[in-house]
Amino acid sequence: MCPCRVSAGRVLCDVCPNPAVKTCVTCGDSYCRTCIRPHYSDPDLERHQLQDLQDQSLCQQHQRQLEFYCRTDQSPICSRCFLKDHKGHDIVEQDAHETQCKVTKTGGVPPPGQIQFPSVQPDSVTLRWSPPEGAPGPHRYRVTRRRGQEQRSIVVTGLQMEVTGLLPGEKYHFTVATLSEDGRQSPCVEGSVHTGED
Repeated sequence: MCPCRVSAGRVLCDVCPNPAVKTCVTCGDSYCRTCIRPHYSDPDLERHQLQDLQDQSLCQQHQRQLEFYCRTDQSPICSRCFLKDHKGHDIVEQDAHETQCKVTKTGGVPPPGQIQFPSVQPDSVTLRWSPPEGAPGPHRYRVTRRRGQEQRSIVVTGLQMEVTGLLPGEKYHFTVATLSEDGRQSPCVEGSVHTGED
């Protein structure tokens, strides 16, 4: 789920502006009643793990309230995650993050152009995007990659990056967001790719 898909305490669908009812743990996205349907009918999506949104207020690992938001990993975290697994990361309180997302949606940072994959190898992927429209550069971008539960983020300054050390024949999901000088983040653009087989 893109971090800027929260409105008045409700999570919004990542496909349309309706309230979400489920999150796909595999994809990392949230869906409304209509947009979740392919997860029940598409054979490639049927094995994905779905979760009701009311289950999302507790940390899956520690069963504690999600009080903080890790900007580095783009995910809500509990106090134990904060102390244990996210040392050195860019952390804010969840309320501050939701307020920032509302500001970003109403007049904030424009998103970059759509992700393209000019090179896909068994163990690496090159991804490229265009700069945000109407916003003079240079810009910084937060690039996040996901495979199942594994997620990693990095901040880059260019419009292209090569990601190495990937597993052959696996699906990877990428998001890219523009970062402003004052730390605000744009809505994410997303793309998925399967690495080549050996």
